[in-house]
Amino acid sequence: MKTKFYLDRRTQPKALVPDTADIEPSFPVKVAIHHGGSASYISTGVSVPASQWLSKPSPGQVVGHPRKEALNIKLSEKKLEVDKALEELRLAGELKGLSVSEIKAKVERRLEWKAWGTDGKECPVLVCFERFIATKSRAGTVKVYRETVKKLQAYEGFRDGMTFFSITPSWLSAFDRWLSLTSPSANARGVYLRCIRAVFNYALSEELTEAPYPFKKFKIKTDLTKDRSLTPEEIRALREAPCNPANEKYRDLFLLSFCLCGMNLEDILDAVPPKGGRIEKRRIKTGQPLSIRIEPEAQAIIDKYKGKDRLVDVLGKCANYDNFKHRENNALKKIGSTYNESTREWEGDPLFPDLSFYYARYAWATIAAGLDIPERTIGMAMGHGTARSVTSIYMRVDMRRKIDEANRKVLDKCFKNL
Repeated sequence: MKTKFYLDRRTQPKALVPDTADIEPSFPVKVAIHHGGSASYISTGVSVPASQWLSKPSPGQVVGHPRKEALNIKLSEKKLEVDKALEELRLAGELKGLSVSEIKAKVERRLEWKAWGTDGKECPVLVCFERFIATKSRAGTVKVYRETVKKLQAYEGFRDGMTFFSITPSWLSAFDRWLSLTSPSANARGVYLRCIRAVFNYALSEELTEAPYPFKKFKIKTDLTKDRSLTPEEIRALREAPCNPANEKYRDLFLLSFCLCGMNLEDILDAVPPKGGRIEKRRIKTGQPLSIRIEPEAQAIIDKYKGKDRLVDVLGKCANYDNFKHRENNALKKIGSTYNESTREWEGDPLFPDLSFYYARYAWATIAAGLDIPERTIGMAMGHGTARSVTSIYMRVDMRRKIDEANRKVLDKCFKNL
């Protein structure tokens, strides 16, 4: 295995300014790794015109450039880093049977970790976070992991180049105590701790760390979740309660969610007009398939807010989903009270002062369970299940029938004879 410099002229640079087309273009100098009759290239960050590059004697050097001494030093240092990384990997037996492109990837990864102040054998925690976040597409998911990174960087017991070997059960306990200073709720702290656990699992699966797994001994604490279920009688009361016109659509969306097996708000706003009386889509959060038959109670609400390209058109001027969800939950907490235009104040006690949109999903599942509907049917109706096996594909039609029957039973329990 050999290394040398390579002036990469495979792609002709385009002139940045049309009038400077006569200026000699610069090309990147790379460290070429030759192995098994093939080559792969690692960037050095140096670019020079062809007339200022001398390829012989090997490994090559910059000539005639006003900063040639500095550039040649930079190139030498880079090649030395690559050569050292290759030797360390060879001695560790990590290069056997690899192609030259796989060897290049290992070298680049080792150099990247060393740049973070590690010995090149362990991926720093923050680098793993960045790699893990890059695999996520949902803005909400990315936001949570970014917030976790900020918490880590603010914690005095964490440093930028720290590896997973430092994340021990005692470190996690200390971090949890530090979080409790600003987040008394164990559930809120658990969000950050589960993010760390997910990235730790990712690092282990991608062989980015050999650190012992701390979550066997450290258990993430949780508070008992507040009961967010509503009885059939309370669902009826919510449907019939006096409602300020400005809040009516928010109450209707809540009921629509309930009538669609607890479909969450983001999926309702994302759904397209139904075909054949069904909503067919994948959950945004999990990617699991949903197939919900539209019952008359749901159809009445859909007709009221029917969209052209979407199931319902309710966003209005509020194009930001998080903003709309905030308005939705605020409006639900006021249902049952009335707004006095003259005093500009809400009067009377609201029906459910703690109500939020998630209650619809929770209530549907609770009522369904109370009707002895099987847990698997409830899970599939809510997009918790999956249908990946060949056998399950043939079961899909039957499962749709079971979901349809379950939803009808829940709606009859709440709305029959109204």
